[in-house]
Amino acid sequence: MDDVLKGLAVLESILDGSEKPRNLPLAVLRGITQNFSEERKIGQGGCGDVYMGILRNGAVAVKKLFSNWTMDDKMFHQEVTSMMLVNHPNTVRFLGLCSYTEEKAIEMDGKVIIAEDLH
Repeated sequence: MDDVLKGLAVLESILDGSEKPRNLPLAVLRGITQNFSEERKIGQGGCGDVYMGILRNGAVAVKKLFSNWTMDDKMFHQEVTSMMLVNHPNTVRFLGLCSYTEEKAIEMDGKVIIAEDLH
């Protein structure tokens, strides 16, 4: 079973309650949101857009942070930890996260630098 199908199965298991939230592959999130298409966009907040993700056993909301919105690793980890601990009928259930940054190598002043691609 390839990583995308395995990740999809894990996400479906998290949704049905048989697995705990965890890190999810970006390819899975792209797949269930039609590559974050405008047709699947259902909202926008201060730090990102929200898309509908379709699974075999239900629909989920996927929040994609804006590329120019910065959050250091410590803050991101604290936010994820807090969301994993919340369990209340009036809140959205946290299903997982994807911490993914695209980088590219660029040459500058005769040196190669690895930088985050914000496009």
